[in-house]
Amino acid sequence: LELVDTNWQEHTCYAKSELQVYKDDKITQARDARRKAYRDSQRQGNPHDRESLIRIVGCAETHGGSTVHPREYTPGLPFYILHKNLQYFFAHPWFGLPSTRVERVPMDDPREGLRGQATVIAERDFRPWEIVGPYSGAVMTVQELSNSTQSLWVLNKINDYVFEMKTQAVIDGEPETLLISPYATIGNESMAINDGKRDKRKINCGWMEALYEGWPYVFVVATRSGIKKGDELLLDYCSGQYWEAKQQMEEEHDGVLRGLMSGEMEAVRRKLTP
Repeated sequence: LELVDTNWQEHTCYAKSELQVYKDDKITQARDARRKAYRDSQRQGNPHDRESLIRIVGCAETHGGSTVHPREYTPGLPFYILHKNLQYFFAHPWFGLPSTRVERVPMDDPREGLRGQATVIAERDFRPWEIVGPYSGAVMTVQELSNSTQSLWVLNKINDYVFEMKTQAVIDGEPETLLISPYATIGNESMAINDGKRDKRKINCGWMEALYEGWPYVFVVATRSGIKKGDELLLDYCSGQYWEAKQQMEEEHDGVLRGLMSGEMEAVRRKLTP
């Protein structure tokens, strides 16, 4: 998948004007059940906002050299602003990252591992806590992800982009963790936003999980410092867990390849070849 040259308008969520897609009917049924529960509660005189903020993750901010670690936010000014932004978004939804562009990381960038890879650049200023865009993709369970491919390499690539939601859904009578993945041609430009924490860059974006009529959605939002025109959008991948899991999967993949290329496997091939 070449993110720099991809035609985002052809990606599934763009083409269908959807924030999410569901490959398993059980996910669709779980979504409909949560929406029905929300609406039933409204009719019974238990009013709740259609939009409710669950958490923000990866919004580390630096103040005087100390880092405020990612956390779940309690009611306050950021909560109020984010809630208002959510209300506006669902009244006027968009399906990509407007006012941004995807370009290639320069070959002289000090981040050697990112040279030539895609990154996202702001084309205007974003206010603190402004919604940059949805993190769209396919919603699935852990089991569905495991069953989605027999290729360890493909599974590793899907995992590169997976966001694990806090909200669970009841499927076959059991609570299930929900994942959302834009890979490979499902989501939008948000999948090209790089990790800044690993390279000690300033984090200017975070993930926000929110409910709309009882069902979870994920967004990319500007942090409290906002984003300036021309800045590279950078998230915190919750670096430790993300990179450790990625390294483990890559080592397993490399181990399989080494095994397939070993002398023992060649001897087996010769015996099986007519």
